[in-house]
Amino acid sequence: MKFLNYHKVRFLFFAIQLLLLLGCKTNEQIDLTNLKGYWEIDFITQKNEIFKTNTRSPLYDFYVIEYPKGIQKKVAPMFDGSFETSASSLQFEIIEQNQNSILRYTTPWNTWDEVIEKLDSEKLVLLIEGKRYHYKRPQLYSKLQTDE
Repeated sequence: MKFLNYHKVRFLFFAIQLLLLLGCKTNEQIDLTNLKGYWEIDFITQKNEIFKTNTRSPLYDFYVIEYPKGIQKKVAPMFDGSFETSASSLQFEIIEQNQNSILRYTTPWNTWDEVIEKLDSEKLVLLIEGKRYHYKRPQLYSKLQTDE
């Protein structure tokens, strides 16, 4: 009987340790300076499904940040290495709420939020209305950084 109790106590001890490790997840501080520049949508996820984008004619999102505000524009790469920029841009406000960084877009027709779930120098994940948009830096980005 003591042998069975030992295994129960041991299992309970490891289960508690596992719960403590999973429950003590630290929130990563997001460095919003990483947002500026060009981003390409790699894929989109929703309800455990993955949707790939058309890679033949990619569109990039270009972000300019002047905290706590910013601008987002759509740009398309051209054959000569330059970019064609859309005439319109979207302005947003950066809001820090419940340890989340949120981009709040407001237009005359609509207001919506994009929650930054992950942001580093190479990856960006935005949660927008139940969909996760996974971005990556375009391969041209390293060349763009050296040209500027």
